[in-house]
Amino acid sequence: MSLEAMDTSPIRPPVVRRTPEGKAIPFDLLVREAGMPNVVTLPSMPDIRLHAGMQDFYVPSLAGRIYCVSGVSLPSDPVSRAREVLRRLAYGFNEYASREVVGRHHRDLVRRVARGTISDEDAKSARMALKRSALRIRRALEAHGSATVGELAAVTGMAQPNVSRAVAELAKSGLVDVARNGRNVVCSLKAPASPTQEEAPRFGF
Repeated sequence: MSLEAMDTSPIRPPVVRRTPEGKAIPFDLLVREAGMPNVVTLPSMPDIRLHAGMQDFYVPSLAGRIYCVSGVSLPSDPVSRAREVLRRLAYGFNEYASREVVGRHHRDLVRRVARGTISDEDAKSARMALKRSALRIRRALEAHGSATVGELAAVTGMAQPNVSRAVAELAKSGLVDVARNGRNVVCSLKAPASPTQEEAPRFGF
């Protein structure tokens, strides 16, 4: 099973169309190609198509949405290709089964990094992905002052679970203040310490 950190760059939102296109991809095969465990048991798996057009789109149907993923910019490597399709399904289409699989992948990755039972290369990849996410969040907070996790996800184009993980690390490192306002988690940059205060711990970027 591959525990390399997944890309957290923004995903262009899919559009809605009336007619599906492309070749069907079995969900269990997609997950297996991505090197991830299939943690989802459903009566029917999502209907996924890979097409030659430029835009991801979905088609509403009585049996559920048909997810049509553009194959134009997908990586050529089979593992990276499958992982990118899952990433778009989870974070672009907000498809349930893909979100569960990708979420489990990230939880496994965090646990392995914490226990030190992951290769140096994969640990470095995970840390770099987290740093990129946190940097985007810091820039968004600098521009907007404060924002909820949902608002940060919308502004940065990142998936909300990735925003939550990065905010948690930033808060733990003393760079971001987090407060609850009803059901929302509101984030803001921590005020710089005065010269008489102890220097706050840094996250490394």
